[in-house]
Amino acid sequence: MKKILKVFLVCMFMMFLTSCSNEKEIALPKEVNRISNVCYLGKNIYGIDIAPIPKGTFPKRNYKLINLKGNIISKEDIIYIDKECSFLDNGAVSVLNKDKKSMLISKDGKVIDDRYTIYSYLGNGVFAVSKNFKTGYCNSKGEDIVPPIDFMSICNIQKGDKFPYKNNEGKLGFIDTKGKTVIPFVFDGIGKYSKDANFISASKDKKWGLIDKDGKTIIPFKFGWLFPCEDGNFIVELNNKCGLIDKNGKVIIPFEFDLILEIKKGTYKVLLIDKFNCNKLYGVMDNSGKTIVKPFEAFKIDYADDKNIVSNAVDDMGNSLEYTKMMHQLLDTNRKELTPDFYEEITYYKDDLFRVKNNNKYGFINRSGKVVIPVKFNNFLEFNDNLCIVDLNGKYGILDKNGHYRINPKYEDIKYLCKNSFAVKLNNKWGIVDICDKLIKPIEYDDISSIESHIECKYNVLMKKGQKGILLKI
Repeated sequence: MKKILKVFLVCMFMMFLTSCSNEKEIALPKEVNRISNVCYLGKNIYGIDIAPIPKGTFPKRNYKLINLKGNIISKEDIIYIDKECSFLDNGAVSVLNKDKKSMLISKDGKVIDDRYTIYSYLGNGVFAVSKNFKTGYCNSKGEDIVPPIDFMSICNIQKGDKFPYKNNEGKLGFIDTKGKTVIPFVFDGIGKYSKDANFISASKDKKWGLIDKDGKTIIPFKFGWLFPCEDGNFIVELNNKCGLIDKNGKVIIPFEFDLILEIKKGTYKVLLIDKFNCNKLYGVMDNSGKTIVKPFEAFKIDYADDKNIVSNAVDDMGNSLEYTKMMHQLLDTNRKELTPDFYEEITYYKDDLFRVKNNNKYGFINRSGKVVIPVKFNNFLEFNDNLCIVDLNGKYGILDKNGHYRINPKYEDIKYLCKNSFAVKLNNKWGIVDICDKLIKPIEYDDISSIESHIECKYNVLMKKGQKGILLKI
């Protein structure tokens, strides 16, 4: 009997410890009067957005940085945090204050550097910096690795350990995290990286080719331009005609078209211009070079894959109905209409579903054009774990991918937290329920938010009750 009692007490003690480790109470400063968004920045520092988020508008952020003691570590009113960096990664985080001044701050809230208008984290303690249309690099201490010398689009700079830079002679090469040259300065231009980041488009003598991360030429410099695609292939221009090649330079789509655009991974829209009749002919091809839809006059394609096409509606003469608001329809690859009604928007979502919009209402249809979720919901629909939060005339519920309610519309608001866990609002208070609408946390909190983090974080939810904060792992 004593042995059983001992085992029972040990189990209860372990459950108590587990419960304690899953929750932590902190005192929130008086400035934190609401919680709209939370991100974890490492070293027990959290960015808490206290700005209200009016429905249907782009949120204006106002972050306060606090530690586990509930102290605000920075006096800055922050409207943007680069969540790709953290104090754990490199000891500095890039932020933008309410005066739209960029800066690097430390885990103590001190300003490390504020000389530049942009700080973009690239990994390995390196930030791309920009000011007055010039770009350079600095480290997490705010020390210049190389000074800004010439403008380059920061969005074309890939995270890693080698970074493009232009020398005083106007040639481009690559440097490492210390500023040492690792790929010689012999290029006239540096373009986009391939999807796997192993290859980079570059130009010499006004011709474009492909190099690898060591600067070795993979595809010769002979094209008017070269653009990397999602599937690892490259759209190129040669003698005023476009084609598609692979990383070895093998031609997949011949150089016959006036324009090629990637619609989705592995599918391309091709354009032929009939200069004699001034007509534009649109078609669809895949990444094996197979024609899915032959170029067709006045056929305007918004999306296509090997099963479906989304196009502008056309009249009996084949003319695009661009003058009407509801002008999109779903077709099969033989151009057979699958939707009897037109929609203002048809967008491929994922898992064989298309999001549709009419009169500011949203729903979903499948590949056959059948309505899966009626076009009657007020909010922009998104699925998380095959579940979708919906707003029906101001009441929120949850639907599955078959259009069945898992939680009926009855709440004032619902927020996705993590798999099968949702924050729900009722009578202006928040709680947490599972997908069966069973309470996990009672509806008695002022605010609840998930915690964003690209690094390991012990907690994934923050709840607010008065000036008490509860960090929670669910």
